[in-house]
Amino acid sequence: WLLYTHTNDNLEFNYNGSGNAEVVVDTSGNVGIGTTSPESKLAVKGSSGSADLFSISDVTVPTSGAEYGTAMIKTNSTEYALNITSYNANGKGLRIYNNGGQNAFLISQSGGDRFVVDGSGNVGIGNSTPGSAYSYADDLVVGNTTGAHGISIVSQDNTNGALHFTDALANDDGAASYVGYVAYNHASNYMFFGTSSA
Repeated sequence: WLLYTHTNDNLEFNYNGSGNAEVVVDTSGNVGIGTTSPESKLAVKGSSGSADLFSISDVTVPTSGAEYGTAMIKTNSTEYALNITSYNANGKGLRIYNNGGQNAFLISQSGGDRFVVDGSGNVGIGNSTPGSAYSYADDLVVGNTTGAHGISIVSQDNTNGALHFTDALANDDGAASYVGYVAYNHASNYMFFGTSSA
């Protein structure tokens, strides 16, 4: 039924005579699903630790498995499943914050995990456990023990492609940003190794 409560000026939608509001519209125009006190324009709440709170889909939404989660977007469209755009010059596109010790970010396909940022900030590309690599070199781990893997540095044909080693960050390309480096000169087709003092 539809109920207006004068004590808090909420418009409530109830189901099957339960007496508990399933959907609420408050005086600020905020909509609450599963809560009578929505703090935002749309608040969807369940019990602590629950999943499947929110979904957008044009196909059947999973109830378990790798695609199952608290918020789910599932589509059979050829377009992006999710597109986040900021038009402000100081805008920030996406932030994922994890307060636990598990992976902060994970991209998977049917063949397995493709990109992961673990709880320590280690990044794995084609590797789901980058923290398992040698501790001095586990910040970025590319590939795994199956098949051949590699990294390509692509540059314009009259410039250099480089890998820099530094113990201090600089706001420009001064000596602090390349105390050691490996580079390839595409204009003359040669590779060189150097330091900022050389």
